[in-house]
Amino acid sequence: MPIRLCSVMVLVSFVSLFAPTSAASQQAASAGTQDTFRAEVSLTVGQMTMAPEGAGRRSTFQGRCTRPADWLISFPLEGEAAPLGHVTGWAEHCSTVVRWKTAGGQQVPDSLHYEDGRFFYATAAGDTLRGVYGNGRSGLNADQTLWFRDDYAFLGGTGRFELSTGGGSESCTAFALDRGGVMRAEGTLRLRRSTTL
Repeated sequence: MPIRLCSVMVLVSFVSLFAPTSAASQQAASAGTQDTFRAEVSLTVGQMTMAPEGAGRRSTFQGRCTRPADWLISFPLEGEAAPLGHVTGWAEHCSTVVRWKTAGGQQVPDSLHYEDGRFFYATAAGDTLRGVYGNGRSGLNADQTLWFRDDYAFLGGTGRFELSTGGGSESCTAFALDRGGVMRAEGTLRLRRSTTL
């Protein structure tokens, strides 16, 4: 399957979003309100970096991955989220093949594990909500698309989401490397008391 690669300028902003949140801020956030979080966003492959040849074909990608992985993959995303409204964003994780299979005369991943995920959502008003995800599992469907599921946690952001916490699970039933797929997420979003949505 062809893989669409592109360079996206938001990578610099993506990295800067993950500055540590202070313990005082996290404590303040715990006293806030709680909402149900739901999202349905379209994902496509933005950049897929394969580990260099040698050393088992796995890499930590200069320390980005906590354990050696086969790929470092990033995804631009866009869709709707409650209570955020229309969102755009970015996600990135480290992916490792657990098991291979032969399909169409080629070796393809049949089972994968991914971790060290990072993501952010940006709203139409310019506020951002960031987080991490892991415990990711993925496999191959009969039509050669991929399914995946993982758990995520919010780690604050900017604007009205500066002190946000919460989390949940997200999944996709059919993702193709050449055309993407739709991911659905459910969970909770906790906001500080002074935040108004």
